[in-house]
Amino acid sequence: MNHWLINNRLGKVVLLGALCMTPLVALSAPSPQQPSSVATGEAKVSPLPLRQFMVYVEAPGRYYISILMERRIPLREGMTDEESDARFTERRKILSLVDNIKGRIAIYDVRREVLLYDFNVKANDYISEYFSFGHDNIGLGIVGDYFPIDKEGFYAIRSELYGGDAEYNNYTLTFRRIREMTK
Repeated sequence: MNHWLINNRLGKVVLLGALCMTPLVALSAPSPQQPSSVATGEAKVSPLPLRQFMVYVEAPGRYYISILMERRIPLREGMTDEESDARFTERRKILSLVDNIKGRIAIYDVRREVLLYDFNVKANDYISEYFSFGHDNIGLGIVGDYFPIDKEGFYAIRSELYGGDAEYNNYTLTFRRIREMTK
């Protein structure tokens, strides 16, 4: 059967496609099962869901990553005082959880198959203050520092973060370019 596969034109295309996809498949392979909790100091910290995604960088520049936690109480017109208080309490809880997120965020250059950056996310070690993204997310402005990307291409971003709780464990990572000031 292997002899037929090599001599068959369709087989060659399939084989070539499989070989070309190997680096992407290896990069996106599922990670080993994360432990249910990790002891850090005195308290146990729960793992947040693993996030990995690809971005295409069109222009070289300085970039940054943000962590946003999803809100459960939506903003709407005509909220009662109790609903507004509950939303404010939720905001404080989310910001407290975000303050204690730990772990790492790695950025890979897909074309060169190399690890470009590996950010060690530490509690309370962020550059900017909190910000809201739309009405349903709130979180950290910048994780780590601004980092340069000097080549156009695809980059894979993977996070292994710990924190949150059973109710608030859904988060979003954003990848943004810094707008340079021009004269």
